[in-house]
Amino acid sequence: MTKVPSGDEVNSLKRTSVQEVFQFIENECDDIMNKIPADYTKLGDYALPTEQPETGRANRLAVLALKARTALYAASELFNPEQKRICGRKQLKLIRRLLIRVPNMGIS
Repeated sequence: MTKVPSGDEVNSLKRTSVQEVFQFIENECDDIMNKIPADYTKLGDYALPTEQPETGRANRLAVLALKARTALYAASELFNPEQKRICGRKQLKLIRRLLIRVPNMGIS
């Protein structure tokens, strides 16, 4: 759902499959990956006028982590009992990208 539904629309909504929800999350992550700041401590003129850098906000690393976790859940037996979606290259590439970036972000 990407818009606010009317009362009639709410009452007639069909249930979305879990795999469609996972795909929606992955697509949204792809869409915002390069639109969200990689690091809020280097906003320059866009930063709030405080002495403390903005931390605790979702950044590119958080988006990548959400996408990797979503891909793993989508391929898991819990949400994919028929194994139609195999945990393979896609998920491993996402996890690798995540693990490569973590040390560069000062996270241990």
